[in-house]
Amino acid sequence: MGALEEAWTLFTEDRYAEAEQAFRQLIQDEFWSEAECDQARFGLGYALAFSDQFSEARELYLQLRHKASCQGDGGAEHRALHQLGMVERMAGDWLAAQHCFEEEAQLIQALGAPDLSVAINAYEQGWVALHLNQMERSRLWLGRSLEHARKTADHVAVGCALRGLGDWEQRQGDERQAAKYWMAALQVFEAIGNVQGVSGLQLRLFPP
Repeated sequence: MGALEEAWTLFTEDRYAEAEQAFRQLIQDEFWSEAECDQARFGLGYALAFSDQFSEARELYLQLRHKASCQGDGGAEHRALHQLGMVERMAGDWLAAQHCFEEEAQLIQALGAPDLSVAINAYEQGWVALHLNQMERSRLWLGRSLEHARKTADHVAVGCALRGLGDWEQRQGDERQAAKYWMAALQVFEAIGNVQGVSGLQLRLFPP
């Protein structure tokens, strides 16, 4: 396993402080190329965000976005912008997050609107709109997320869209319809062994 993969493994194991240190060491490694350092910076942003160090995470993704924009790399720019939106969402600034995801959607369209990118962005837009109580907008985006996710082989994207639609129905007061979406999402996450997804849905369906 390479050094970058080891750093990501620490992150996936929720060892955020260790992951942060590992990513920082990689960035400082003089033998790494600039592209490899950018990959480490991308990972560092994750570790920082999940450690509630939002200011530095935000600055990292802003720098990565600016660099990608200057280089004309639309794919890298939309990924950095997506992570910037994630940081704003985690920091509780839902309007700033919405703005990021709206900008990202424009970049995705310019890149030919690949289904997986559309699905992931649409899910975030729907989730943010739900928290802003923009119910009609939220339903449209979550429905679009499911539509495009089903055109891909990404089961996580399908499960997330179904879960989001269940959350939307719950907010509307329709517990029965919410449970249908949640059960469908649960089946998806169980089939792929996604423990975190299964756990979240079990809490929704069978609250303590």
